[in-house]
Amino acid sequence: MKENNRIEKSKNVLALPRTVDEFTAFRSKLLLMGDLIKSRQFDKARLMREELAPIAASKSHDHYELGIHYKLLEAKLSIAENNADAAHAILQDISRNSLKNHPDMLFHYYAVYGSYYIFTEQYILAIESIDRAIELMKQLGQKEEGLYYNLSVCYTELGRPIQAIVEAETARRIVIEKFGSIHNSLFDLATAINYGKIGEHDRAEALLVKALDLIKNADDRHQTAMIYQALACVYGDNMKFNKAMDCFFMAANHYDEGSFGYANNLLDKSYFLIGAGDYGKAEPCVQEGLLVSRKYQDIHKLFEANACAMRVSTSMNAAEEDLRFIETATIPDLAAQGKLLRAIWYCDILAVYYGGAEKLDMEVKYLKLVRMYHKKILREAGS
Repeated sequence: MKENNRIEKSKNVLALPRTVDEFTAFRSKLLLMGDLIKSRQFDKARLMREELAPIAASKSHDHYELGIHYKLLEAKLSIAENNADAAHAILQDISRNSLKNHPDMLFHYYAVYGSYYIFTEQYILAIESIDRAIELMKQLGQKEEGLYYNLSVCYTELGRPIQAIVEAETARRIVIEKFGSIHNSLFDLATAINYGKIGEHDRAEALLVKALDLIKNADDRHQTAMIYQALACVYGDNMKFNKAMDCFFMAANHYDEGSFGYANNLLDKSYFLIGAGDYGKAEPCVQEGLLVSRKYQDIHKLFEANACAMRVSTSMNAAEEDLRFIETATIPDLAAQGKLLRAIWYCDILAVYYGGAEKLDMEVKYLKLVRMYHKKILREAGS
């Protein structure tokens, strides 16, 4: 039986190419694998990963570029599977210097590294990689909307909404140039999130409702969940409490339970509930978040911080360890990562607490930190 399984598996593995036609066919397979990843058809992409795997082990110089292309796709699929460690190991195994004579592969290398840095929430490094990919893309005479969309994601997370909108609109223009119309709701999603951040809530809401309508026949649960999550945040910022809660619920129903998106939706919901002072609903939200985020270290740490923030917000004599966790393990880390809006949220929590506890020097300290971070955001937005 084991022998039969081995033979059956070998039938699914594509032989290494030797003739011109075989090289052409192999390249077509790699392009198809890339399209499958892009369209989130991961089961089919995994089958192709198995089929094309022998190219990665080939020592032949003729197979070098195909092998690099395969490894980069393997890294992209690992990111899509929430396996950052596997993606990083693959990328580190590729020598950047060896790609100097292969500008198209160097372009893909920087683009995939940008995606890796986004997934691991290293947004400044992501921007550096994506900018290099865009330079190479222009040299190659190509246009790739995904790079500008990823830049929009980075600027969104770094609290620079105007730049995020500009990049999202650039991505939209490229798609219209290529296909004549927009068929992907992600562009409306990226733009809407940032209109919400600059107070254009009605405009953001209209874009997200349009995005939901665009995707309703696509059967893409993940993207639908992302739109509901964004709509929840827009409603929350616009003080529409019941609508926000309904959308957080819909997002949770569309994400796979326990996935990164599911945990991230809970995190946004916990910020909203704590900020609204609804600690009765915030408590189970944070507790569930602590459980489901264990394999996502950065999110888990923020759930720990929100558990501390909740206790600080409901006490006139907060535990020293809760204050210390926010002051020394949360705010500085967020500021170092460029996530200044989230750092400001925790500063506000501490300023209110210390004001109520009549520790005016500490209250002033965090109010000054809030002003400093706001000035930095404005300065960077104008750069």
